[in-house]
Amino acid sequence: MIDTAYVLMFNNRFFRKFGKSKRVQTAWSLAGAELFLSTDDAFDVQIKLEALGKKNFLVKTVRLDV
Repeated sequence: MIDTAYVLMFNNRFFRKFGKSKRVQTAWSLAGAELFLSTDDAFDVQIKLEALGKKNFLVKTVRLDV
């Protein structure tokens, strides 16, 4: 069972999703963040963020209590 997830964080906010016109939507808390279960999924979003000029983000590991 997977007990680790990954989130992308930048400017003290968490990545939520891409909105209209490829704009980045963020969440203030971890509850609203997009959780990635594999590093491959997070890497795909990282590439899109870099293409949009967002370069100061971190990948954080989150432990899930299952």
